[in-house]
Amino acid sequence: MAPAGRPGAIRRHPAARPRRPYLIYDSVTPGAIPGHHVIATYATGGYAVSPSQVAGRNVLWIDTTGTDYHASILDVEPGDATPAQAAVWARQRLSAYPHALARIYTMLSQWPAVKASIATLPAWMRARVRYWIADPTGVPHVVPGSAATQWYWGSNYDISTATPRF
Repeated sequence: MAPAGRPGAIRRHPAARPRRPYLIYDSVTPGAIPGHHVIATYATGGYAVSPSQVAGRNVLWIDTTGTDYHASILDVEPGDATPAQAAVWARQRLSAYPHALARIYTMLSQWPAVKASIATLPAWMRARVRYWIADPTGVPHVVPGSAATQWYWGSNYDISTATPRF
């Protein structure tokens, strides 16, 4: 069951997975994101968005504090969750929702520390972790070993390419 206020954060019957890479737009102002795109926006922290701002959209919720295990993604970067919190968050999320994914967003420079933290989890949990890596080259790509890569940083929104396994 989805937590109150964020319908669809956890779905009992998830939508079919895409068969090819797709774009994710993320923003602190989701109204700036063009329609018909998967969007990622904040469930916690200083930029938390109300569900009414994204009603009717396909939303991936981002937790910046490491305390919202119902969110789709944990944001691990300076000022947000730490690499050490990644394993705690993933453990809590996957314990509550064993068939869900635990997606971790981080920058390329912090990825080794995040992976070291996740390596402490049981194998079944590690298999359900997906990495979303920031590598803003301005050119669409997916960093090898990640399931999604944020390659464009813009003034209104950022763009990522996600693989079907994301």
